[in-house]
Amino acid sequence: MLQVWLDLIRVVLAMGLVFVALPLLAAKAGDKWQGGIGSLLVPSILRTVLAVEFTAIILGSWKLCLPGIVVSIYALWLGATVVLASRRRWIYDPKSWAVGYSKFLLWAAQGHWREYFVARVIAIPQASLILSLILASASVQYLWYPLTNYRFQGIQSYARVVSLQTLVTGNAWSADGSVAFLAPVVFLSGLDAATVIRFSSPIFFTMLVAAAAWCAYQYSGATWCSIFTAGLCWLYTRTYGIDSTGEPGGLEISALFLVLAVGCLRRSPGYAVIAAILAWLTEPKYPTLLLSVLGCIFIAMLIHWVYSRSPRMLRQFAATAFLLGIGVSLNSALRSQPADGPYEYEASARIASRIARDFPRNRWVLVSPAHEAAYSFSRGWHVELTEFLRQFPASKLSNPHFQFPYESDNIFVFVEKRPLPQTGRMILPGSSGSSFFYSTMSGRASMEFDAARAMAAYSSAHSNSSVYFEDQDLIIYRIAK
Repeated sequence: MLQVWLDLIRVVLAMGLVFVALPLLAAKAGDKWQGGIGSLLVPSILRTVLAVEFTAIILGSWKLCLPGIVVSIYALWLGATVVLASRRRWIYDPKSWAVGYSKFLLWAAQGHWREYFVARVIAIPQASLILSLILASASVQYLWYPLTNYRFQGIQSYARVVSLQTLVTGNAWSADGSVAFLAPVVFLSGLDAATVIRFSSPIFFTMLVAAAAWCAYQYSGATWCSIFTAGLCWLYTRTYGIDSTGEPGGLEISALFLVLAVGCLRRSPGYAVIAAILAWLTEPKYPTLLLSVLGCIFIAMLIHWVYSRSPRMLRQFAATAFLLGIGVSLNSALRSQPADGPYEYEASARIASRIARDFPRNRWVLVSPAHEAAYSFSRGWHVELTEFLRQFPASKLSNPHFQFPYESDNIFVFVEKRPLPQTGRMILPGSSGSSFFYSTMSGRASMEFDAARAMAAYSSAHSNSSVYFEDQDLIIYRIAK
């Protein structure tokens, strides 16, 4: 469990540095931008995501989206941001750098930063604290599933993992805007694509709720309207992480940028256009989730209109009931335990991730259904179970002189003791030839029966086979060469 929390912290820090902290520092390093950090936050994020998105797409088409190149281009982008944010030539004046550095040391030594931050915390209005509490609670709910589960809920997530891993390893890549801007996060965090995708989706859901609250504030100017908006959006998306049909498969990113576009439209049409371009690059399909979020904003504005004209006691009662309802929703969500499936057992995902982390790179092979390929891609090798059974039937494996042709130290064969229930769901793109085994219960059961028979035949004739993992649903054989 500690490793999962560390992975989450690494993803959050990497995303925060790449898209928020470093661009904001670069923009504030100049003297051209006026106003506080709040006025720079959304424009800075939009500019940075657009730059990273175009860079990754171009480099990916040339098979050059590699750490050194991406980091170098990103550093140049930060440098350009500093230059464009400056009117004076202080960046070329060594005396200005020396004076600025001396002032910073004096400010830190005298302890003025303590009074600065304490004053900022005390000055936070009560309504802003409530809004922050709602966003934090929503984040906890969204993150609850990936913190307790390794498997994905939507079929598009498996495809996005393979796409992102293909991009960051410099292989032939089909352009996918929903993962392109995550390449620097993979490089900076040092994590695999599966972990980044697993945690980035709930982070984007939290950002979607925050963007809806920000959009409501742009048009109403009232923090309580933002609170109602955030609460309604959270309640609408509360099934995320519980209901396997609730994951839009990347459409939440497109909806996030479109909500930002609506919010920017009132004050800065140029940034609204940038946000709309990002939404189109991320997902060309129109996300119906946007209509739901905009509906939440509209309803929240109506609620705020009625709320602001109600007696004070009634307003206090309504606000308390609203917050209690959100608390009950969070409690019920955290108590819910999603069942295994729909594409793989949780144990399959956990063991596949463990193998990829613990064993030497490209020195092992996973033999399993198609979905475990997302955890092994570019880290090891994967053979789909149907292809393995076609190539190596039980009659061949029972020969004592038989040896697998794989040049790997270990082969892990996943066999389901209880075939995972199938309800006509799709499998990973590129695996359509095995759709019968993944869309019908009889097909899955026959595949797993043949796998169990094949491994029994191999184990009876060879001594290098052992059980690597077993529970009531799954058994994993390890063949050491």
